[in-house]
This record gives sequence, C-alpha cells and structure tokens, in this order.
Amino acid sequence: MYACTVREASERVQGQLRVWFGGTSASGVPGLGAGRIERVVTDSGRVEPGSLFVALRGQQRHGVQFVSAAAAGGAIGVLTDALPRDGEGEGEGSGFGVCGPDVIVVRDSLVALQRLASWNRQQSAALCVGVTGSVGKTTTRQMIHAVLGEQWSVLQSPANYNNEIGVPLTLLELGPSHGAAVLELGAGRVGDIRFLCGLAHPEWGVITRVSACHLESFGDLSAVQATKQELVEAIPGSGCVFLNADQAEVCAMSRATSARVVYFGFQAEGSGRCALRGVEGGRIRFCSGADEFEYEGGQQLLLCAAAAVSVGREAGLSARQIAAGLLRFRPDRGRGRLLTAGSWRILDETYNCSPASALACLRALGDWSGGRRILVLGDMLELGPEGRRLHREVAAALVGSAVDVAVFCGDFAVECVEAAAAAGFLRGQLHAVADNAELQGVLAGVLQSGDLVCVKGSRRLRLEQTVDWLLRVGGGAADQLMP
Repeated sequence: MYACTVREASERVQGQLRVWFGGTSASGVPGLGAGRIERVVTDSGRVEPGSLFVALRGQQRHGVQFVSAAAAGGAIGVLTDALPRDGEGEGEGSGFGVCGPDVIVVRDSLVALQRLASWNRQQSAALCVGVTGSVGKTTTRQMIHAVLGEQWSVLQSPANYNNEIGVPLTLLELGPSHGAAVLELGAGRVGDIRFLCGLAHPEWGVITRVSACHLESFGDLSAVQATKQELVEAIPGSGCVFLNADQAEVCAMSRATSARVVYFGFQAEGSGRCALRGVEGGRIRFCSGADEFEYEGGQQLLLCAAAAVSVGREAGLSARQIAAGLLRFRPDRGRGRLLTAGSWRILDETYNCSPASALACLRALGDWSGGRRILVLGDMLELGPEGRRLHREVAAALVGSAVDVAVFCGDFAVECVEAAAAAGFLRGQLHAVADNAELQGVLAGVLQSGDLVCVKGSRRLRLEQTVDWLLRVGGGAADQLMP
C-alpha cells in the first residue's frame, strides 16, 4: 500500500476519526490518527501490527464483534460503520478494551473499503491487466503473472479475490515497487464487472470464454456475455484487449472497444495462433506463432497459456522470457494439477465445474497415454432450469471420447448414466453415486494399476476429499494432500 496514515485514510473515505476508551469515543485527542497503515484486512485473524482492520457487515455477524482480536493482533486502526457496544465482541468490556486502535466511523464499511482501494490504485503507474470469463480466469491470471514476473514485480489477485471485497483488498496491496498488476474479475450478475473496473481502471483486458455458468443469477447466456463484455468496454482507447479467437461470442466483443485487439487461440491468425505439439510427463508443448512453449498441466489449460503468451508479447517480453515464465507456473490443487499416487495418476480438477470446462476435460483426456482413463464427474451447480439438459449433454459427450470408465456423483448422477448409455456408451462402464463415501467405494473396486483418474466437480461436492483418499490409498506423497 502507498503511504497513508489513519487520519489520511479517514479523510479519503469521508469518515469520522475517533479514539476508543473503554466504551467511550473521543475525537479531540493529540496525535490521533498519526500511525501509518501497513496493510488493510477484513479478517481479524490476519491482523498484524500496523494493520487497518475493516469491520464488514456479514450475513450472520458484524465484523465489529471481532475488534478485540484485531486490537490484540496489533491493529493500528479500525474502520467500521457500527461502534461496539459495551460487552460486545470476543473480550470483556468494550470491543476495544480500555484503550484500543484509532477508529474510523463511516456510513458503510464496504463502500469505504472500496474508496480507499480506488485511491491506492490511482497512486500507482503499474500496468493493470484485468482477466475475466466463465472458465479459466484463475489459471490465466496465474500464467500471466508468471510471464510478466520475468520483467517486473507483479501483483496478482490472491486465491479467488475477484469480487466487490476481494478486488479492493488486492488493490490495497499495490505499492511503489509493482510494475504490473493482474486482477481476476468475477461476476454473479450484470454490472458486476463494470463496477470492479471502476475501482481498478485496467489498461488491458483478457476474456477467456463465455459459457453457461451461474445461470441461476444471470438468467441466460446473453446476460453472461454482456457482463464479460463490460471489461472490454472499460478498456481505454490507448489500451489493449485480448480475445479468445475460438469463440464467436468473445470475438464479437471487438466491436465494443476502440482499443487495440489481439486474438489468441487455435483459430487466431498470425502470432496469436496456437497449436498443440505434444504431451509428455504431465507437460504440454505448444506453439504460438513461430515460437514453442511448455507448461505443466493438461490440454484444457492451453488457451490460458496462449493468452499469457499474447500478453507477454504485447508487454515487450522476448520469447525466451515468456517461455521461462510459463515454466515457473504450477497449477493449484483442484485446477488441473497432476498428482501421483503409486501407479495411479490423478488429474485434480475439483475446484469447480461447468459444462464448458467438463467438455474441455473430456477432450484433454485423449492426450494422456498409458493405462485406462477414469472420469469422475460431479454435479455442475448453479445452472438453473437448464441444469438437467446440460448434464445430459455432457454425459452424452462420453461417446467418442477417450474415457474408459465414468463415475457420476451427485443429484444428477443417475440421469447422467442414462444419458450416456442412451448415446451409446457401454453401460457396464458407467456408475452413479450420491456422495464421496459411495464414490470411494466404487473406485476401490474399479481402479487398476496404471490408471489415470480425472476428478472434476463443482466445489460444493468437496470431491477433493476423494482426491486425498486416492493419494492415501495409492501411497501418494503427504505434501500432495489438500491442506
């Protein structure tokens, strides 16, 4: 974060600065608000000396109830829209104890957090790259971070900090040392991306793909497309937009910007055109234009890598620098990482699942050699009224794929088995289970030496539990287990 005292932060968010003494607030105290803020957090458990703790209003509790923990952790200030009452919080007496951190009182803590983040962003000359899309946002963001890291100190969204709270927290990490920032921008409804761009002011934007995700809140695919396009519309004419050439819905977004447009993908022309060159030892070799690159992961991540290459080129990096960056990339657990458990290989895709990403996994399984290919596919959630049809379509796509055995897990499992069998997949190689316990029982009877097991499903099914079970049973390394 750029240099900012508690008093300056209070002025920037139009708050009232006070000090808290045993349940009484006061404003006319010498030296009030003079301490410098080192970081901003919304989780009292992450407070360190010098932190500004922002007490947000949650669904069940207000963050002001955790000010005792924040004070004990060394918070230099607390930003809140509700003062603690006597006896409220985790400690005895007032939430701040006898004498606690300086307090910034505002009308809305979330709005104040966003204002402070916007101010911090405006202090930075770092190149800001926004990444959005229905699938592949996180991996694309991580690959771009790895590539640009060959030239600059680069900030990226931690974990999945991609919403109205996460993006401001990321922006508040920007400092004078950063030459670039790569921000993941998520959305659950029309207007979300536009709002986040108003805070981040990205100069470059990357669109990965538009597909059927979060239809319960969006309603239909056209609303998804319009929302992702909000990033394209926010890029200034002096900036650059990177579009997936393999999808017409994304290509059409070029009409919504006056910025330079760069296409990447199998159907792109010129240097953005990519092609698979080979698969070996869990690594993908591919070319983009005249240059060849390599990364760890499956073919389903190839378009993410192609986007990172295009961004690297636009930033002026050499092919050698881009290649070195991609080689440093490692997929997160649950996002396409290849794990080993004895003679089994496990493709861990348990973080999330949508029809587009499930079909991408089916195609990617054809690249793996040796042993049978076992697909574990959990329910794809938040698809609204289209859920049944989309599950049946994905199940029917097993026909002609490289999958040898398929195990469906969740509420749609039986329907998926019926759809796959009706399409012509061998019924004896199809299984339906309700949960992880049943799933592990089926896998115990199905798996053979040398099998590749791809485990994919929406996060709520917690299929990472089955991945960890496979690692334990197969004798995988302890450091591969999900923390």
